[in-house]
Amino acid sequence: MTRRSCRAARALWWVGALALLTGGCSRSVTGYQGVVLVACSDSARPVLERAAAAFGLLYPEARVQVVGDDSRGAFVRLSEQRAQVAVLARRLQPDEEGATGPGPLLTYRLAADALAIVVHPANGIDSLDMGQLTAVLKGAVGSWERLGGASLPVIRVLRDRNSGTYEQLRQQVLAGGDFGPGVACRDSREVVERVASIPGAIGCVGLAWLGDPRVVTVRVASAAGQPAVRPTAAAVFQQRYPLRRPWVVCHWGGHGADVAAGFVAFLTSPRGQTVVEREGLVPDQVPPRSIELTRR
Repeated sequence: MTRRSCRAARALWWVGALALLTGGCSRSVTGYQGVVLVACSDSARPVLERAAAAFGLLYPEARVQVVGDDSRGAFVRLSEQRAQVAVLARRLQPDEEGATGPGPLLTYRLAADALAIVVHPANGIDSLDMGQLTAVLKGAVGSWERLGGASLPVIRVLRDRNSGTYEQLRQQVLAGGDFGPGVACRDSREVVERVASIPGAIGCVGLAWLGDPRVVTVRVASAAGQPAVRPTAAAVFQQRYPLRRPWVVCHWGGHGADVAAGFVAFLTSPRGQTVVEREGLVPDQVPPRSIELTRR
């Protein structure tokens, strides 16, 4: 199946799925009217756009605008009241937990994601253990040939420092240390494009950005000699894949049943969590058995 036909099939699936999500309801709920701006981590943007479309079908008088940013930028927008909802691809940092605003800061876990490693197919590598990955990312390995791959230089393709992906990868793989020199990217789409176009490149994205046939998704082992595991929803849920992170959704409370509170309630409801699961992540509220059966 071509990439275009895959996209067409996926679009047709969503037409049917969104129709099911509405349950045939055409009546507007007057409590959810108006516009809400949702600032989200770039990793979360595909999921949030699907969820916004489903919410709009349920509540035609409410409109959700999704703005992609890095995790830090999404929270800054919320704290400065330039957005009513923020979705981060990491836990809140201590200074964020103490932020003040027009009401109490309400935070909910939305999903679990993987830090998925992708490489250019010419590298000749499809699995790494954590020790090898550490050496590659900090710059101790300069050629893929040293790891049994092709005679190509290692090109690190990195997100910006405010990105949740950057920070989580630095903490989990480099123990808070520094990356080696690399190519900086503004968002996950650019990471995939750069890795696909540069022989020797390696990058990191979330599960929602996997599937591009131009790059290889790397299996990762927790240590040398351990099984290398592909990043999937099931592997994240079962804690077999070693590089995992939470998604959290935040908004200011104290405003009653406004559209921001309504959208957050939708995201954490079974209907919203179904959207999360269909995008390949681990939803926080869907029964574990459904993940195990559908994401092996």
